[in-house]
Amino acid sequence: MSAVIGPGVGGPAAAGRAAAQFVSRAIAELGRGASTQMRAISGGLRERGAVHSDTDRRIAMAVDRHGQVFHEHVGEVGDPYSCWMRELKGQGVDTDRMMSDMTTIWDFLRRDPKWELDRDHSYGGVVLFGSEDTGGSAVVVNLMRDLESSDIPLVCSGSYGEAAKFRVAVEKLGLDSNRIIEEPLATNTEQNAVNSTELLKQRGHDVESIIAVCTPQHVRRVESTIRKHCPDVRHIAMVAKDIPVDTYIRYGYRMVPEEARVPEDVVSAILGEIKRLDEYPLEGHILEQEIPSDVREAYGRLTQTFQPTEKRY
Repeated sequence: MSAVIGPGVGGPAAAGRAAAQFVSRAIAELGRGASTQMRAISGGLRERGAVHSDTDRRIAMAVDRHGQVFHEHVGEVGDPYSCWMRELKGQGVDTDRMMSDMTTIWDFLRRDPKWELDRDHSYGGVVLFGSEDTGGSAVVVNLMRDLESSDIPLVCSGSYGEAAKFRVAVEKLGLDSNRIIEEPLATNTEQNAVNSTELLKQRGHDVESIIAVCTPQHVRRVESTIRKHCPDVRHIAMVAKDIPVDTYIRYGYRMVPEEARVPEDVVSAILGEIKRLDEYPLEGHILEQEIPSDVREAYGRLTQTFQPTEKRY
């Protein structure tokens, strides 16, 4: 059995952080020179309506209307993800099995047919749940450009400057500031949901149907939180970027990342979502979740190597 790797503690973490710092400096130097080239990972960028991030400095992310990512190719030299994978293989970890298990968990957390956006349905508002992944601002702007209604409001929710950060980001990407409501008080997912829907109601918007935008691993918990604590909401459409888990671990999803990702920190956070789905219903935070056996089995294998992040309500 492989040793447990806590997030940011020794082993691959140390190698990953060192490599991340190296890549971050290299990107910064490259950014002072020529502009970067963007290429598609999956799907094609629509000629109109898709947001390109500013790529004049460092590295940036852009997405199409489905949340598919476009990024600069950094290369393999010093790539934290590649270094991390080599370290894991050196410790005897079956990385093919590991990534297969991560995909099983990733897809469970982010996908469910009942959450699909219905473009013929009328929604009273969009709520953007704050996070470190500022690439979500491009996702929400593309979404709102595609919606039939030109006046549907957006609530940017999150404390510690998250709401303001996303408000500024979506304004820079061209969203009318009159459509944006800032909710700066929420310190957890429940408060994001409750505070945002209350603000929409106070401004005369119908919250029976809303759209929630968040990071992929957060989707299932956000949907369950809204259903638990927002009784006025009857229909929820969940929107998140559509990218494979290995791409998210490798590149993250930030408009202008300060440094490259530390892969095992990302893995630990994703696994932590399964832990929350198990524990939070007992604490009254979300509705009870049915976790399929293949997801539990994948989680069991992965937690022999990685430590899930501790719950943060």
